[in-house]
Amino acid sequence: QALPEMNYNELEGLTYPEKLTSQAVAVLVKTDFDHPRVRTRMQVCEPILKEKCEKMLEIIALGDSLLEQTLYLVHLFDWTSVLLAERNNVNPRETKSIDYVHNLLTVK
Repeated sequence: QALPEMNYNELEGLTYPEKLTSQAVAVLVKTDFDHPRVRTRMQVCEPILKEKCEKMLEIIALGDSLLEQTLYLVHLFDWTSVLLAERNNVNPRETKSIDYVHNLLTVK
């Protein structure tokens, strides 16, 4: 339930710098299993996001169970990250930051 935290930080963060925030794209990810309060928050936030962001996308998870919808979203966003990496000339297999953190946390 990341949206409750978003209400306080990201919504305020979308104010400055206006040049960047006006180019932002808000992505609302919805499932059949969202908590009712999260659904309400999404409804309340949608007009604010539409006003502050260039675009707003709504992604609705497919599947009949929580597991199916979770795997659907993981798969969708994994492929989205690969596509965005390719469009930005970034090697999607390169994981320098992850490797760095992993090496610091690995018990030797």
